[in-house]
Amino acid sequence: MANELCNLQRPTYELVRGRLIDNIPKVLADGRLPIWVARFHEGRTGLASQFPEWNSWSYTPGELAVYPAKSGDVLHVIGCSKDELTEAGKLIYPKFQPKAVIVDHGIDASDIYQQLEAMTPAQGVIRVSPADIQKYAGKDLSRRDVSGNKLQRLLFRHSSEVPKQFAESREIMKNAIETSFAPEYQTAMGSYFIAPNPNVPKLMAWGVDWLDVGSQSCAFCDVYGGSGRLVSVAPEALVARGKSVGRVVIPARKELTVEQFLEEEVQTSAFAPDQIAKLQNVLDKKGYAITQR
Repeated sequence: MANELCNLQRPTYELVRGRLIDNIPKVLADGRLPIWVARFHEGRTGLASQFPEWNSWSYTPGELAVYPAKSGDVLHVIGCSKDELTEAGKLIYPKFQPKAVIVDHGIDASDIYQQLEAMTPAQGVIRVSPADIQKYAGKDLSRRDVSGNKLQRLLFRHSSEVPKQFAESREIMKNAIETSFAPEYQTAMGSYFIAPNPNVPKLMAWGVDWLDVGSQSCAFCDVYGGSGRLVSVAPEALVARGKSVGRVVIPARKELTVEQFLEEEVQTSAFAPDQIAKLQNVLDKKGYAITQR
């Protein structure tokens, strides 16, 4: 019953090969989220030594780059947070469809560009100026320069660059630097952009390159190429980890696993697979506390 209610047994991360315009709709329909750069690096730090495919490159379209027509700021779109789509994500992900209009390897974003341009960082849109691209992008970095690079901090969702609700642990960035800099590397982890299309705004995905070439982050990933991989994440796994859901302590009574709690206490409640928030409300109302695993 626990699996039916919470679906906590799904893999935290999944790798799916193929075109983003085919796979993003499938990922979202499955109740998963396109992974973002920080979480991809976190997964790779823990899994690369066991699973060689994590040493390869992947799309990380939890963040997207919307290039203006001709010139101007690039709109850095945070498409999803730790458990849901952002306002910008709700607008932008429906553009990923098998019959999307393609311009220079990206999706024609003409019909949504003005709406995106009007959105705030809290809604998931952060402007990256040509001056910032010129200063911080286009070259690999020394180990000591990565954490101070504005664009890398943006990609790792550092609290100095993104709204609080999107911020990630700074440990993810520290661990990624350790993983990405092989002993022979003097530089790595650069971020790279391309020129805008002169006629229409275009939407492209971020991606992270192989470990053995330095984990560069690219803001121009082909949305219809078939050779890349989309990593997706199960939001309930992130929510569960963030809330430290592992055991439920009933004051002055006994300790139950979450599965036992579901069997004993909420058999009559109807939980959808990703309704962890509803489970949390039940726990709060019953006076249960959540402890570390």
